[in-house]
Amino acid sequence: MSKRISPDNIRAFSAALKCLCETEKCLISIDIKDLETIINDGGIGFFGVGQSLPDDPREERTILAAERALDTSILERRDLHGARNLIVLVRARKGDLRLKENTRALDYIQDSFKEEIQGKFVYSIVETDDVEENCVEIAILASFGQK
Repeated sequence: MSKRISPDNIRAFSAALKCLCETEKCLISIDIKDLETIINDGGIGFFGVGQSLPDDPREERTILAAERALDTSILERRDLHGARNLIVLVRARKGDLRLKENTRALDYIQDSFKEEIQGKFVYSIVETDDVEENCVEIAILASFGQK
């Protein structure tokens, strides 16, 4: 299967960098040290982006976005089993995301690798008008270093 870097992948990675540079409003921010940890600890071994669709049920949209992110890694690694460090970036329109939805997505992602992460687990929430109304976008970056 050929891997293509889609505009969604580029936009999600750019959003993570904007959070780091503080040019986009982040409710929970990613620190530059978090990204350095990922890169220095084996590099990014998994990068996936998923988005809910406008007609997805509201109560399921974060789970659906997380499933799609986990199913669409553009790198060799196809799952999070054995991940050492993890960054999860959730993007939605301002005021459109509920705490319960965030918690469900986070739990779903944590359950997907069936073991404790041995390094960092960073979770960031970004409010932006770049995401379609009633949609949620989730980007997942993981490293698998053996430090």
